[in-house]
Amino acid sequence: SRDERAERASAADDATGMTFIALIGLLLGVAGTIAFVSRKQVAAVAEAYSAALHGERQHRSAVEAQNWARTAQFTLSERIQGDMAIDELARKALDVLARQVGADVAAFYAADSEGFQLKAGYALAPGSPELFGPRQGLIGQAASDDKLLRLRELPPDFLRIEAGVGGRSPVEVIVLPASTDGVVHAVLEFGFLHPASERSVDLLERASELVAIRVRSVGERRR
Repeated sequence: SRDERAERASAADDATGMTFIALIGLLLGVAGTIAFVSRKQVAAVAEAYSAALHGERQHRSAVEAQNWARTAQFTLSERIQGDMAIDELARKALDVLARQVGADVAAFYAADSEGFQLKAGYALAPGSPELFGPRQGLIGQAASDDKLLRLRELPPDFLRIEAGVGGRSPVEVIVLPASTDGVVHAVLEFGFLHPASERSVDLLERASELVAIRVRSVGERRR
């Protein structure tokens, strides 16, 4: 009958509607799952890329630091080669190293029979100590220990910097013994108005033996 056909048509429409709704729900669920997985994949790729970029930057920075140190050592070697007095050698060594590491003041003490004698200064204020005996002060202690010292929170008059606008004191000082074959031939001091960089410390440690060899050579020619 007509009523039965209408009921069947209505039931069919309801079934179709439910099927459509179920299909839409399924598609939305699949889409959500794909989006979630995609976000995780994108995040993983981004993290891997960031790690690779950081590693590349670190590697490049290390290579640049090594190249810089080699160039500085070569420059130092050239400047202090040849026949010269200890005062000239000390002045040239300080000039190269202080400029390379960005030091604002520096002093060069060479070993002699009395201890360690001041031979050259870089922006060093007048009145700085000229002689340190064995184990006397930081110069004598660094020589005795044959070990680089890094000092901060220094007294106001420590290693004063001579400047046109008045004297100033460094915020960090590096005391560097220059030794070879177990013998300390000189001790160098470097003062900074800013914290010294790690690559500067590394360069000074590398250069110390070269300085020691040249100081020893000058001493041998004098005898």
